[in-house]
Amino acid sequence: MQNSVITNFSFVYDGKKYSSLNLDKKKTDSFVKDGFTVTKETYSLDSIVITRERKEFGNNAAYSLLWFENTGNKKSKVLSDICDIDQPMDIDSTEDILPPPFCAYGNIGTKIYPTVGCSDPWSANEFNPREDRLNKNGNRYSCTGGRSSQVYAPFFEVHNGKDKGFILAIGWTGQWFAYFKKDKNAILVNSGIDNLNFYLKPGEKIRTASILYLEYSGPRGAGYNQFRRIVKDYFSPYGRKISKEPAPLSMLMWGGATPEYLIGVIEKAVKEKLGFEYFWIDAGWYGDYESYCPDAYTGDWWKYVGDWHVNRRIHNKELRDVMKAAENAGMKTMLWLEPERAYNEANIIAEEPGLFIRHPDKNNPPLSPERNMSLLDLSLELGQKWMINIISHYVEDLHLTCYRQDFNLDPLVFWNSRDTADRMGITQIKYIMGMYHVWDTLLEKYPELLIDNCASGGRRIDIETLSRSVPLWRSDTYCSFNFNPNWAQSHNIGISRFLPYSGCGIGRFPDDKYRFRSCHAAGLQTDFLGYDAYKDDISYDMSKIKSLVEEYKSVRDYYSCDYYPVFGFPTDDTTWGGWQFDRPETGSGIIMAFRRDQCLADKVRIFPGGISADKKYYFENIDTGEVLNISGSDLIKSGFDIHIPVKRDSRLIRYRVE
Repeated sequence: MQNSVITNFSFVYDGKKYSSLNLDKKKTDSFVKDGFTVTKETYSLDSIVITRERKEFGNNAAYSLLWFENTGNKKSKVLSDICDIDQPMDIDSTEDILPPPFCAYGNIGTKIYPTVGCSDPWSANEFNPREDRLNKNGNRYSCTGGRSSQVYAPFFEVHNGKDKGFILAIGWTGQWFAYFKKDKNAILVNSGIDNLNFYLKPGEKIRTASILYLEYSGPRGAGYNQFRRIVKDYFSPYGRKISKEPAPLSMLMWGGATPEYLIGVIEKAVKEKLGFEYFWIDAGWYGDYESYCPDAYTGDWWKYVGDWHVNRRIHNKELRDVMKAAENAGMKTMLWLEPERAYNEANIIAEEPGLFIRHPDKNNPPLSPERNMSLLDLSLELGQKWMINIISHYVEDLHLTCYRQDFNLDPLVFWNSRDTADRMGITQIKYIMGMYHVWDTLLEKYPELLIDNCASGGRRIDIETLSRSVPLWRSDTYCSFNFNPNWAQSHNIGISRFLPYSGCGIGRFPDDKYRFRSCHAAGLQTDFLGYDAYKDDISYDMSKIKSLVEEYKSVRDYYSCDYYPVFGFPTDDTTWGGWQFDRPETGSGIIMAFRRDQCLADKVRIFPGGISADKKYYFENIDTGEVLNISGSDLIKSGFDIHIPVKRDSRLIRYRVE
């Protein structure tokens, strides 16, 4: 490939297109930081100063971020069509796959693999790759509603069907777009924030979407582990700051449960030696509701979102007694908040109306829940300070180790309602900048704080949120206590291509080995004690749960190592599923195999990745005790078989170099 880094961006200014190829470059500064080269390039156009920050990670990988500033004393001309990347990526071949009536899907031809995001209804396909051929007029993708991983997630792979490809990730927690089009033997790539058309006020400075780009050689998927290592080493808070700790194993509890029950559950977990590391209090603990709300499915707790004070009717000690009990039990503490959203009936709307953006159709009969809600205006410094103060209070008062931020609202319609025709997109930009400022301020103020990024599950996953947080609840699929565990497998198979750290929920029935293993991820949480808070007819095999927890902890560290989708990307119940995670530094790893509920085949052959031909490997089946000694060359040539005689069963295989 000819392009080793991101080189070109473009935009339209006063109706004329400009790019980094024809702008006046004022200066370039370069320095080395944390093992990679940082370059700052400054360009000028009228009173507009454009700064590009670029980080090069080696191995044909780079990160790029643009800033636009009006340094004049009057408003600028209109900026539009900003593309944070606008250049052809040379992959040597853009051979088309055969058109109909021939088979359109084979191992030939250039294809785009966009990543499916979260959606309604929930789906087994979430985080898995689609397979798209190049359209004549190009392929355009975007998220929906202003949440960055809704419907589509901002992670793309393009491969020429032979031996070259690239991965593109977009860093924007709002409404992004990506466009790919054939350009001779290259793929023209454009991406950025969707629907921008604005002038800048004097002194106004904004940023746009960032780009993380990686070129690789080899078959499809050969770049996954390069990308994962970059995210782990340079973006993820775990890789950068909390590397001595694994992602948490959490006991998730409902905030509307009484302190007596919550403390009782903590004591039960300690007595049974279940080994939970975090005590996670979710929604329902706030507001002034008087109804009976012992779980997420009972009462009207949801109408009090926005009133962020502890409901003293339930928690007369304002959760301090509960969190203290968790700390005394050796657990760290986590609390759910959703400060960006408020119901219109919340007290804060009347007390601080200037802090919120009301739905543009608020005066019409409510046709959707969003019309009964308001959005905290993070484009305002006042809104940012309010949110920082709310979160800081609970971090300090409850000694939180993890702040869990949810966001159950599509913000795009709210942002757009604030914009005029010549300022389209500016509210969104300033809002997202405000959100980043809030998180950055919290992380600077509390260096050991972990932020859990949740937005109706995993609807705000992008490289900018990944650099500040970890998605410990990557899909609201897990809200259903009896969700299909095969879906959790599929989510892990898909998302692990790009994320070394993410989390999954188990739901009820944690003594079901198949379910427990299906939910394995770098982080794991179960709420089975919370579901059964007010029920006496459920009993669990606590010794089995303890054993499954110990097994999980023994392999957890592998989930942030190298990853190989050795079972492909299955999303139905008639197939095998599973994964391989490998630690190349030690030549060891794990393989998890699942024969799903409706799978007729009792045997599958896999070809593990990361194998050295000149070494010998020792494989141990943890479930059957079977041992296999095999040379790397034979393993590469012939693979090996996994046998599961019954449906809905699993095998955990550990291996090492002998």
